[in-house]
Amino acid sequence: MPKTAKVLFAGRAYAISEKNMGAASAWRAHLNASQTMRIFKSLDGAMAQLVAAMDSVVTDEDGQRDWGSVNLSSVINVAELLPVIVNGLSHSIDEIIEMVFDYSPELQADREWIEQNAATSEAVTAFIEVLKLNFPFLEVLALLRGPKEQPTSSNLPTVNGASGRKVAGHRTRA
Repeated sequence: MPKTAKVLFAGRAYAISEKNMGAASAWRAHLNASQTMRIFKSLDGAMAQLVAAMDSVVTDEDGQRDWGSVNLSSVINVAELLPVIVNGLSHSIDEIIEMVFDYSPELQADREWIEQNAATSEAVTAFIEVLKLNFPFLEVLALLRGPKEQPTSSNLPTVNGASGRKVAGHRTRA
C-alpha cells in the first residue's frame, strides 16, 4: 500500500500519494535535471565556506564569541555567493511548485484554487513531503537508531513546590 503525506494549502488538507517505482524514477530524473537541483548542489560550497568562517570564531571562558577573530576573507567569499544563491533560489520556487503539481494528481486536480489561495511556503512544505516520499532514507536511519525514548515523568516538586503525585485521601481547598 503506498504511503501518503498530508499537506495543507490555505487550510484545505490534501493527501499526496507515493508513486510506483517507475513513475517515481521518472519524477526523480526530472528533479535531477532541474535548475533547483543545480542550486542545491551549488549550496555545498557556500555552506563549506560559511562553516570555515564560523570555525574561526573564538569563544572565551564566559561563552562569549570574539567576532574579531573571524576570517574576513571567508566571510567576503560567502557574502559574494549569497546574491547568486538567493537569485537562483528565487527562480527555482516556480520550478519547485511545478514539480509538486507534476508529482501529485490530487493537487493538480485542484491547482487553480491552490494557486489563487495558498502561500508559497505551503508549496515548499509540500515539496519537502514529496522528497520524503521519494527518498525514504531518513526512515531507514530512524530504524537503525532504534525507537525514540519515551519522556519520563518525575515526582519531583513543580516550580511552585507542589508534588507531581496524587496523594490518596488528600483534598485541596477550593
